[in-house]
Amino acid sequence: ATETGDASNEMHCLINTIMALIGSTGATFYLSQHLNEGKFDAVHIQNSTLAGGVAIGATARLAMGPGSALLVGMVAGLISV
Repeated sequence: ATETGDASNEMHCLINTIMALIGSTGATFYLSQHLNEGKFDAVHIQNSTLAGGVAIGATARLAMGPGSALLVGMVAGLISV
């Protein structure tokens, strides 16, 4: 939930969180497959999910759109691998 309790702010936070999680896991699926000779590593996926959530939570007060949230998640996912 958001500080203000405003429905539009809550939707904005929800969309950004989902986009960051999609970005972090998507980037990690790609990188994990290339680093492990075509196989996914489940630990990479688990860590990237946490990293994406933490990264978007840490930047929650910044004004960003869904594209920026996706990029934040992708960077966090790639760093976590």
